[in-house]
Amino acid sequence: MNRFLVSALCLCLAILPAAGEDVVFHKSKRLGWQGRERNVDLIFMSQQGAIALREKKATLIVIPYTAISQVQYSYSVRHRVKEGGQLALQACTAGQVAVITCPTVGVIAAPIVMLTKQHSHWLYIHSTTAGIAEEASLKLDKYEYERIIATIKAHTGQDVAVLSGR
Repeated sequence: MNRFLVSALCLCLAILPAAGEDVVFHKSKRLGWQGRERNVDLIFMSQQGAIALREKKATLIVIPYTAISQVQYSYSVRHRVKEGGQLALQACTAGQVAVITCPTVGVIAAPIVMLTKQHSHWLYIHSTTAGIAEEASLKLDKYEYERIIATIKAHTGQDVAVLSGR
């Protein structure tokens, strides 16, 4: 019941700005040329009828609502084994430098970090412009992804296909 109320509230909050204002999400990321994540703003422009991706002050991509053929959402879950191993390694090398408390904390914290999980939320926007198929892939913030999905449905009228995750 609680999840239904949250979803209904998110949908209402997404529809209200659709009356003519731009909706901006600041915590999305896009993969850059070297595989690094780059911060981008995801902007739903009501006046122009388009979605824009903007990095700092430069607009990277503008996708008209009419050009969007499909929108997909996916998520993945993974254990933080690599990060825990790095923490354990740092604790061991710090012990050689004669730091007394740091290695103990690192040895205790490393298995805890390895048991935690990282959730990643992904959005794929498929569009066709001038006969050329394009795809924009975004990593969404864990606090914004539900509002982004509701905003896409409210602005574009497209249903978001949920791909199997994990």
